[in-house]
Amino acid sequence: MAGSVASNTISHGRERVTREEFCVEEVRDGYPVDVKTKKIWYTELILLKEFGDFCKKYDLKYYAGYGTLLGAVRHKGFIPWDDDIDIFMLRPDYQRMLELAPDHFEFPFYFQNYHTEKDGGAIYNFSRLRDERTTCLDDSGEETCDDHPGIFIDIFPYDAVPDSVVTDRPGGRFEIGMDLWLSASNPAAVIEQLISGWEPLIGRETIIDILGLPYKERFDLYENFLADMYDDSEYVNLFTRQYWSTPVKKEWFRDTVDLQFEFLTVPAPIDYDKILTADYGDYMKPVQGGAAHTVGFVDPDRPYNDYLSSEGADESATPASASPTTFDAVVLVTPDSFERLCGQYPYYLKHLPVRNVYILGSAKVGELFSEKKAICVGDGDASRLHFINEDDILSFAKVHETVAHIMAPILQ
Repeated sequence: MAGSVASNTISHGRERVTREEFCVEEVRDGYPVDVKTKKIWYTELILLKEFGDFCKKYDLKYYAGYGTLLGAVRHKGFIPWDDDIDIFMLRPDYQRMLELAPDHFEFPFYFQNYHTEKDGGAIYNFSRLRDERTTCLDDSGEETCDDHPGIFIDIFPYDAVPDSVVTDRPGGRFEIGMDLWLSASNPAAVIEQLISGWEPLIGRETIIDILGLPYKERFDLYENFLADMYDDSEYVNLFTRQYWSTPVKKEWFRDTVDLQFEFLTVPAPIDYDKILTADYGDYMKPVQGGAAHTVGFVDPDRPYNDYLSSEGADESATPASASPTTFDAVVLVTPDSFERLCGQYPYYLKHLPVRNVYILGSAKVGELFSEKKAICVGDGDASRLHFINEDDILSFAKVHETVAHIMAPILQ
Protein backbone atom coordinates (compact mmCIF):
# COMPACT_ATOMS: atom_id res chain seq x y z
CA MET A 1 0.00 0.00 0.00
CA ALA A 2 2.92 2.34 -0.62
CA GLY A 3 2.14 5.80 -1.89
CA SER A 4 1.20 9.29 -0.78
CA VAL A 5 -1.98 10.61 0.75
CA ALA A 6 -3.20 14.15 0.23
CA SER A 7 -6.47 15.75 1.26
CA ASN A 8 -7.88 15.54 -2.28
CA THR A 9 -5.94 12.68 -3.83
CA ILE A 10 -5.11 9.12 -2.82
CA SER A 11 -2.29 7.36 -4.65
CA HIS A 12 -2.15 3.57 -4.71
CA GLY A 13 0.63 2.17 -6.82
CA ARG A 14 0.34 3.95 -10.14
CA GLU A 15 -3.29 4.84 -9.63
CA ARG A 16 -4.31 8.27 -8.38
CA VAL A 17 -7.94 8.81 -7.41
CA THR A 18 -9.10 12.32 -6.63
CA ARG A 19 -11.88 13.22 -4.22
CA GLU A 20 -13.82 14.81 -7.04
CA GLU A 21 -13.63 11.65 -9.15
CA PHE A 22 -14.70 9.34 -6.34
CA CYS A 23 -17.38 11.45 -4.68
CA VAL A 24 -20.19 11.19 -7.20
CA GLU A 25 -23.66 9.85 -6.54
CA GLU A 26 -24.27 6.26 -7.59
CA VAL A 27 -26.62 3.33 -7.23
CA ARG A 28 -24.72 0.35 -5.86
CA ASP A 29 -26.38 -3.05 -5.83
CA GLY A 30 -29.73 -1.31 -6.11
CA TYR A 31 -29.02 1.00 -3.14
CA PRO A 32 -28.62 4.77 -3.70
CA VAL A 33 -25.37 6.24 -2.34
CA ASP A 34 -25.34 10.02 -2.12
CA VAL A 35 -22.41 12.41 -2.48
CA LYS A 36 -22.08 13.03 1.26
CA THR A 37 -21.73 9.31 1.93
CA LYS A 38 -19.08 9.06 -0.78
CA LYS A 39 -17.17 11.91 0.88
CA ILE A 40 -17.31 10.07 4.21
CA TRP A 41 -16.06 6.93 2.46
CA TYR A 42 -13.23 8.85 0.81
CA THR A 43 -12.10 10.26 4.16
CA GLU A 44 -12.10 6.76 5.63
CA LEU A 45 -10.10 5.46 2.68
CA ILE A 46 -7.50 8.15 3.39
CA LEU A 47 -7.34 6.92 6.99
CA LEU A 48 -7.13 3.28 5.85
CA LYS A 49 -4.28 4.12 3.49
CA GLU A 50 -2.45 6.05 6.19
CA PHE A 51 -2.86 3.23 8.69
CA GLY A 52 -1.72 0.64 6.16
CA ASP A 53 1.44 2.62 5.44
CA PHE A 54 2.12 2.86 9.18
CA CYS A 55 1.74 -0.91 9.63
CA LYS A 56 3.99 -1.60 6.66
CA LYS A 57 6.69 0.69 8.08
CA TYR A 58 6.72 -1.14 11.41
CA ASP A 59 5.96 -4.65 10.12
CA LEU A 60 2.62 -4.89 11.93
CA LYS A 61 -0.09 -7.28 10.77
CA TYR A 62 -3.65 -6.03 10.45
CA TYR A 63 -6.79 -7.34 8.78
CA ALA A 64 -10.07 -6.03 7.45
CA GLY A 65 -12.81 -6.98 9.89
CA TYR A 66 -16.56 -7.05 10.40
CA GLY A 67 -18.43 -5.08 7.70
CA THR A 68 -15.19 -4.02 6.02
CA LEU A 69 -14.16 -7.62 5.44
CA LEU A 70 -17.68 -8.49 4.34
CA GLY A 71 -17.72 -5.52 1.98
CA ALA A 72 -14.37 -6.43 0.46
CA VAL A 73 -15.51 -10.00 -0.25
CA ARG A 74 -19.08 -9.30 -1.35
CA HIS A 75 -18.92 -5.78 -2.86
CA LYS A 76 -15.19 -5.20 -3.47
CA GLY A 77 -15.58 -2.10 -1.33
CA PHE A 78 -18.02 -0.54 1.09
CA ILE A 79 -21.33 -2.23 1.75
CA PRO A 80 -23.66 0.33 0.13
CA TRP A 81 -25.55 1.05 3.37
CA ASP A 82 -22.44 0.96 5.59
CA ASP A 83 -20.44 4.00 6.59
CA ASP A 84 -17.38 2.90 8.53
CA ILE A 85 -14.15 0.89 8.36
CA ASP A 86 -13.18 -1.77 10.91
CA ILE A 87 -9.69 -3.19 11.38
CA PHE A 88 -8.60 -6.28 13.38
CA MET A 89 -5.22 -6.78 15.00
CA LEU A 90 -4.21 -9.77 17.08
CA ARG A 91 -3.19 -8.68 20.57
CA PRO A 92 0.63 -8.91 20.16
CA ASP A 93 0.59 -6.60 17.12
CA TYR A 94 -2.02 -4.38 18.75
CA GLN A 95 0.23 -3.87 21.78
CA ARG A 96 3.14 -2.83 19.55
CA MET A 97 0.83 -0.47 17.70
CA LEU A 98 -0.12 1.19 21.01
CA GLU A 99 3.55 1.94 21.61
CA LEU A 100 4.33 3.23 18.13
CA ALA A 101 1.19 5.00 16.89
CA PRO A 102 1.07 8.07 19.20
CA ASP A 103 4.48 9.29 17.98
CA HIS A 104 3.88 8.35 14.36
CA PHE A 105 0.61 10.06 13.47
CA GLU A 106 0.62 13.82 13.08
CA PHE A 107 -1.94 16.40 11.97
CA PRO A 108 -4.28 16.03 10.17
CA PHE A 109 -4.44 12.55 11.74
CA TYR A 110 -5.13 11.80 15.37
CA PHE A 111 -4.62 8.41 17.02
CA GLN A 112 -7.07 7.95 19.89
CA ASN A 113 -7.89 5.58 22.74
CA TYR A 114 -7.99 5.75 26.51
CA HIS A 115 -4.20 6.25 26.61
CA THR A 116 -4.49 9.55 24.75
CA GLU A 117 -7.59 11.02 26.40
CA LYS A 118 -8.29 12.79 29.63
CA ASP A 119 -9.58 10.52 32.41
CA GLY A 120 -12.97 9.12 31.49
CA GLY A 121 -12.85 10.69 28.06
CA ALA A 122 -12.82 7.51 26.00
CA ILE A 123 -14.15 4.38 27.65
CA TYR A 124 -13.68 1.78 24.98
CA ASN A 125 -11.30 -1.12 24.57
CA PHE A 126 -10.12 -0.34 21.04
CA SER A 127 -8.46 2.50 19.13
CA ARG A 128 -9.43 5.01 16.49
CA LEU A 129 -7.58 6.92 13.82
CA ARG A 130 -9.34 10.22 13.10
CA ASP A 131 -9.15 12.94 10.45
CA GLU A 132 -8.97 16.34 12.19
CA ARG A 133 -10.24 18.14 9.05
CA THR A 134 -13.72 16.65 9.43
CA THR A 135 -16.57 16.41 11.95
CA CYS A 136 -18.21 13.33 13.45
CA LEU A 137 -20.25 14.19 16.55
CA ASP A 138 -22.17 11.72 18.67
CA ASP A 139 -25.62 12.55 20.03
CA SER A 140 -24.55 13.36 23.59
CA GLY A 141 -24.07 17.09 22.98
CA GLU A 142 -21.12 16.87 25.39
CA GLU A 143 -18.17 16.56 22.99
CA THR A 144 -15.59 19.33 22.79
CA CYS A 145 -12.55 19.94 20.62
CA ASP A 146 -10.57 18.07 23.28
CA ASP A 147 -12.37 14.88 22.15
CA HIS A 148 -11.02 15.28 18.58
CA PRO A 149 -14.38 14.25 17.04
CA GLY A 150 -13.36 13.85 13.42
CA ILE A 151 -14.35 11.02 11.06
CA PHE A 152 -12.55 7.82 12.09
CA ILE A 153 -11.74 4.19 11.44
CA ASP A 154 -11.87 1.63 14.27
CA ILE A 155 -8.98 -0.68 15.21
CA PHE A 156 -10.02 -3.66 17.33
CA PRO A 157 -7.73 -6.01 19.29
CA TYR A 158 -8.45 -9.73 19.09
CA ASP A 159 -7.72 -11.54 22.35
CA ALA A 160 -7.73 -15.10 23.63
CA VAL A 161 -11.28 -16.21 24.52
CA PRO A 162 -13.02 -19.51 25.34
CA ASP A 163 -13.67 -21.89 22.44
CA SER A 164 -17.43 -21.22 22.36
CA VAL A 165 -19.89 -18.45 23.16
CA VAL A 166 -19.95 -17.93 26.93
CA THR A 167 -23.35 -18.65 28.49
CA ASP A 168 -22.32 -18.24 32.13
CA ARG A 169 -19.31 -16.96 34.02
CA PRO A 170 -16.39 -18.04 31.81
CA GLY A 171 -14.18 -19.12 34.73
CA GLY A 172 -10.42 -18.96 35.14
CA ARG A 173 -8.40 -16.14 33.62
CA PHE A 174 -11.18 -15.34 31.14
CA GLU A 175 -13.45 -14.46 34.07
CA ILE A 176 -10.71 -12.42 35.74
CA GLY A 177 -10.19 -10.53 32.49
CA MET A 178 -13.89 -9.66 32.28
CA ASP A 179 -13.86 -8.52 35.93
CA LEU A 180 -10.89 -6.27 35.15
CA TRP A 181 -12.78 -4.86 32.16
CA LEU A 182 -15.81 -4.01 34.29
CA SER A 183 -13.56 -2.53 36.99
CA ALA A 184 -12.07 -0.23 34.35
CA SER A 185 -15.18 0.63 32.36
CA ASN A 186 -17.98 0.48 34.92
CA PRO A 187 -16.71 0.56 38.51
CA ALA A 188 -20.15 1.49 39.87
CA ALA A 189 -21.54 -1.85 38.66
CA VAL A 190 -18.67 -3.73 40.28
CA ILE A 191 -19.25 -1.94 43.58
CA GLU A 192 -22.94 -2.81 43.39
CA GLN A 193 -22.08 -6.47 42.82
CA LEU A 194 -19.70 -6.44 45.78
CA ILE A 195 -22.42 -4.98 48.00
CA SER A 196 -24.80 -7.75 46.87
CA GLY A 197 -22.31 -10.40 48.03
CA TRP A 198 -20.39 -11.21 44.87
CA GLU A 199 -17.07 -13.01 45.43
CA PRO A 200 -14.64 -12.34 42.54
CA LEU A 201 -12.10 -15.02 41.68
CA ILE A 202 -9.19 -12.78 42.60
CA GLY A 203 -10.77 -11.84 45.92
CA ARG A 204 -12.79 -8.90 47.19
CA GLU A 205 -9.78 -7.05 48.61
CA THR A 206 -7.91 -7.25 45.32
CA ILE A 207 -10.88 -5.92 43.34
CA ILE A 208 -11.34 -3.10 45.86
CA ASP A 209 -7.66 -2.21 45.50
CA ILE A 210 -8.06 -2.15 41.70
CA LEU A 211 -11.13 0.10 41.93
CA GLY A 212 -9.00 2.55 43.89
CA LEU A 213 -6.51 2.92 41.02
CA PRO A 214 -6.69 5.88 38.60
CA TYR A 215 -8.78 5.31 35.50
CA LYS A 216 -5.88 4.75 33.10
CA GLU A 217 -4.06 2.39 35.45
CA ARG A 218 -7.18 0.21 35.62
CA PHE A 219 -7.28 0.05 31.83
CA ASP A 220 -3.54 -0.65 31.66
CA LEU A 221 -4.02 -3.55 34.07
CA TYR A 222 -6.84 -4.92 31.91
CA GLU A 223 -4.91 -4.72 28.63
CA ASN A 224 -1.65 -6.06 30.08
CA PHE A 225 -3.55 -8.99 31.58
CA LEU A 226 -5.08 -9.82 28.18
CA ALA A 227 -1.66 -9.60 26.54
CA ASP A 228 -0.23 -11.97 29.15
CA MET A 229 -3.00 -14.54 28.60
CA TYR A 230 -2.94 -14.43 24.80
CA ASP A 231 -1.49 -17.97 24.57
CA ASP A 232 -4.19 -19.42 26.84
CA SER A 233 -6.53 -20.30 23.96
CA GLU A 234 -6.50 -21.20 20.30
CA TYR A 235 -9.53 -18.94 19.79
CA VAL A 236 -9.78 -15.16 19.59
CA ASN A 237 -12.44 -12.46 19.56
CA LEU A 238 -12.96 -8.94 20.77
CA PHE A 239 -12.79 -9.84 24.45
CA THR A 240 -16.03 -8.18 25.51
CA ARG A 241 -17.97 -9.93 22.71
CA GLN A 242 -17.36 -13.42 24.10
CA TYR A 243 -20.92 -13.54 25.52
CA TRP A 244 -22.73 -13.19 22.19
CA SER A 245 -20.22 -13.54 19.33
CA THR A 246 -18.79 -16.79 17.95
CA PRO A 247 -15.03 -17.02 18.54
CA VAL A 248 -12.69 -17.69 15.63
CA LYS A 249 -9.51 -19.77 15.46
CA LYS A 250 -6.10 -18.11 15.59
CA GLU A 251 -4.92 -20.38 12.78
CA TRP A 252 -7.36 -18.66 10.44
CA PHE A 253 -5.06 -15.61 10.69
CA ARG A 254 -1.89 -17.56 9.90
CA ASP A 255 -1.48 -15.71 6.61
CA THR A 256 -3.10 -12.90 4.66
CA VAL A 257 -4.58 -12.35 1.24
CA ASP A 258 -5.08 -8.92 -0.36
CA LEU A 259 -8.65 -8.10 -1.35
CA GLN A 260 -9.89 -5.20 -3.44
CA PHE A 261 -11.57 -2.46 -1.41
CA GLU A 262 -12.76 0.35 -3.68
CA PHE A 263 -9.55 1.44 -5.47
CA LEU A 264 -7.30 0.21 -2.62
CA THR A 265 -6.53 -3.28 -1.35
CA VAL A 266 -6.89 -4.52 2.22
CA PRO A 267 -5.28 -7.54 3.89
CA ALA A 268 -7.73 -10.24 4.94
CA PRO A 269 -7.16 -13.40 6.99
CA ILE A 270 -6.36 -16.34 4.73
CA ASP A 271 -9.45 -18.16 6.03
CA TYR A 272 -11.77 -15.17 5.75
CA ASP A 273 -14.59 -17.43 4.53
CA LYS A 274 -14.62 -19.26 7.88
CA ILE A 275 -14.56 -15.99 9.81
CA LEU A 276 -17.39 -14.45 7.82
CA THR A 277 -19.43 -17.62 8.14
CA ALA A 278 -18.93 -17.58 11.92
CA ASP A 279 -19.97 -13.91 12.08
CA TYR A 280 -22.78 -13.77 9.50
CA GLY A 281 -23.78 -17.26 8.40
CA ASP A 282 -24.78 -17.03 4.71
CA TYR A 283 -22.76 -13.84 4.29
CA MET A 284 -23.09 -13.58 0.49
CA LYS A 285 -26.80 -12.87 0.88
CA PRO A 286 -27.13 -9.11 1.55
CA VAL A 287 -29.26 -7.90 4.45
CA GLN A 288 -30.00 -4.29 3.57
CA GLY A 289 -29.30 -2.02 6.52
CA GLY A 290 -27.71 -4.84 8.49
CA ALA A 291 -24.37 -3.02 8.79
CA ALA A 292 -25.68 0.54 9.08
CA HIS A 293 -24.42 2.81 11.84
CA THR A 294 -25.94 6.00 13.18
CA VAL A 295 -24.13 8.95 14.71
CA GLY A 296 -25.37 12.37 15.64
CA PHE A 297 -23.85 14.55 12.93
CA VAL A 298 -21.15 14.09 10.27
CA ASP A 299 -19.60 16.75 8.07
CA PRO A 300 -16.80 15.51 5.79
CA ASP A 301 -16.14 19.04 4.50
CA ARG A 302 -15.59 21.06 7.70
CA PRO A 303 -13.42 20.48 10.80
CA TYR A 304 -15.09 19.94 14.15
CA ASN A 305 -13.64 23.16 15.57
CA ASP A 306 -15.99 25.02 13.23
CA TYR A 307 -18.80 23.65 15.39
CA LEU A 308 -17.24 23.27 18.81
CA SER A 309 -15.12 25.15 21.29
CA SER A 310 -12.75 23.63 23.81
CA GLU A 311 -15.28 24.41 26.53
CA GLY A 312 -18.26 22.82 24.81
CA ALA A 313 -20.60 23.03 21.87
CA ASP A 314 -20.98 26.43 20.24
CA GLU A 315 -24.67 26.32 19.41
CA SER A 316 -24.56 29.53 17.37
CA ALA A 317 -22.02 27.94 14.98
CA THR A 318 -23.89 24.66 14.60
CA PRO A 319 -26.44 24.51 11.76
CA ALA A 320 -29.93 23.24 12.46
CA SER A 321 -29.15 20.17 10.39
CA ALA A 322 -26.46 19.26 12.92
CA SER A 323 -28.98 18.49 15.62
CA PRO A 324 -28.27 14.87 16.60
CA THR A 325 -30.82 12.26 15.65
CA THR A 326 -31.58 9.88 18.50
CA PHE A 327 -33.92 6.93 18.84
CA ASP A 328 -35.58 4.77 21.44
CA ALA A 329 -34.23 1.21 21.53
CA VAL A 330 -36.13 -1.92 22.51
CA VAL A 331 -34.05 -4.90 23.69
CA LEU A 332 -35.76 -8.30 23.86
CA VAL A 333 -34.14 -10.48 26.54
CA THR A 334 -34.58 -13.72 28.42
CA PRO A 335 -33.86 -13.93 32.17
CA ASP A 336 -30.52 -15.63 31.47
CA SER A 337 -29.36 -13.10 28.89
CA PHE A 338 -30.47 -10.19 31.07
CA GLU A 339 -28.45 -11.41 34.04
CA ARG A 340 -25.45 -12.13 31.87
CA LEU A 341 -25.35 -8.73 30.19
CA CYS A 342 -26.73 -6.35 32.81
CA GLY A 343 -23.23 -5.12 33.66
CA GLN A 344 -22.73 -4.04 30.04
CA TYR A 345 -25.83 -1.81 29.77
CA PRO A 346 -24.13 1.33 31.22
CA TYR A 347 -21.61 1.16 28.39
CA TYR A 348 -24.38 0.92 25.80
CA LEU A 349 -26.41 3.72 27.41
CA LYS A 350 -23.41 6.01 27.17
CA HIS A 351 -22.24 5.19 23.66
CA LEU A 352 -25.31 4.24 21.59
CA PRO A 353 -27.32 7.06 19.93
CA VAL A 354 -30.51 6.39 21.88
CA ARG A 355 -32.81 8.48 24.09
CA ASN A 356 -34.24 5.57 26.04
CA VAL A 357 -33.62 1.85 26.30
CA TYR A 358 -36.63 -0.40 26.90
CA ILE A 359 -35.96 -3.90 28.23
CA LEU A 360 -38.74 -6.16 26.92
CA GLY A 361 -39.18 -9.51 28.64
CA SER A 362 -41.17 -11.77 30.91
CA ALA A 363 -42.34 -11.08 34.45
CA LYS A 364 -39.17 -12.84 35.66
CA VAL A 365 -37.06 -10.36 33.70
CA GLY A 366 -39.08 -7.60 35.37
CA GLU A 367 -38.15 -8.95 38.79
CA LEU A 368 -34.49 -9.09 37.82
CA PHE A 369 -34.71 -5.59 36.35
CA SER A 370 -36.03 -4.19 39.64
CA GLU A 371 -33.36 -6.04 41.59
CA LYS A 372 -30.41 -5.12 39.37
CA LYS A 373 -31.37 -1.75 37.90
CA ALA A 374 -28.55 0.01 39.74
CA ILE A 375 -26.06 -2.29 38.01
CA CYS A 376 -27.70 -1.73 34.62
CA VAL A 377 -27.59 2.05 35.00
CA GLY A 378 -24.15 2.40 36.61
CA ASP A 379 -23.36 6.10 36.83
CA GLY A 380 -25.76 6.92 33.98
CA ASP A 381 -29.26 8.39 33.88
CA ALA A 382 -31.72 5.93 35.44
CA SER A 383 -34.65 7.70 33.78
CA ARG A 384 -33.48 6.43 30.35
CA LEU A 385 -33.74 2.72 31.19
CA HIS A 386 -37.19 1.10 31.37
CA PHE A 387 -38.83 -2.32 31.56
CA ILE A 388 -41.83 -3.49 29.51
CA ASN A 389 -43.62 -6.72 30.41
CA GLU A 390 -44.11 -8.72 27.23
CA ASP A 391 -47.55 -9.75 28.49
CA ASP A 392 -48.62 -6.11 28.30
CA ILE A 393 -47.89 -5.88 24.56
CA LEU A 394 -50.94 -6.22 22.33
CA SER A 395 -50.63 -8.85 19.63
CA PHE A 396 -50.94 -7.80 15.99
CA ALA A 397 -54.13 -9.83 15.74
CA LYS A 398 -55.66 -7.90 18.65
CA VAL A 399 -54.65 -4.54 17.17
CA HIS A 400 -56.10 -5.55 13.79
CA GLU A 401 -59.36 -6.67 15.43
CA THR A 402 -59.65 -3.38 17.36
CA VAL A 403 -58.95 -1.19 14.33
CA ALA A 404 -61.42 -3.19 12.22
CA HIS A 405 -64.08 -2.74 14.91
CA ILE A 406 -63.50 1.03 15.01
CA MET A 407 -63.46 1.43 11.24
CA ALA A 408 -66.47 -0.76 10.46
CA PRO A 409 -69.15 1.94 11.05
CA ILE A 410 -67.12 4.48 9.06
CA LEU A 411 -66.75 2.21 6.07
CA GLN A 412 -70.42 1.21 5.90
